[in-house]
Amino acid sequence: DGSAFEERYWSVVNAPILDARGEVAWIIHRVDDVTPLVREHDAGTGGNALARGQHAIIRELRVANEALAQEIAARRRAQEVESRTQAQFRFLFANNPLPMWVYDARTLAFLEVNDAAVATYGYSREEFTGMRIADIRPVEDIEPLVKNVKGPRSAHQIASPWRHRKKDGTVIDV
Repeated sequence: DGSAFEERYWSVVNAPILDARGEVAWIIHRVDDVTPLVREHDAGTGGNALARGQHAIIRELRVANEALAQEIAARRRAQEVESRTQAQFRFLFANNPLPMWVYDARTLAFLEVNDAAVATYGYSREEFTGMRIADIRPVEDIEPLVKNVKGPRSAHQIASPWRHRKKDGTVIDV
């Protein structure tokens, strides 16, 4: 009827996975059914079967540990590449001789401006980041701006001529 009790033996293995600094980053926890090995040992038919089974498990864990170490190293390399890419972007953005900014497409708020924008428009960086892109437009240009920003965009869009207003009130064509 399937209700009989069967004695089973389990081996719990916790294998630490070390990071590049040699510190425990992860722990692989696994439970193996070693009932056949224990029965073989108890029957005297394979005194080394349990040891062979343990060695096989250790080999598997070493392989898994090496694979995880390689994955960790690959992730670290990817993070380093990403960090370098971000630093290069920031350098290009900050040092570009043309005014540039990043703004929030939903709120139109300036998030960041480069030094060329500060020099060209006359607003401080703090003033810019307290403004929206509509704030540097003549009043009559705000509605077309909002329509343009909220409308569909292709991956590469060529901007049409716009007018911007500098801090001193001068309107420039860009």
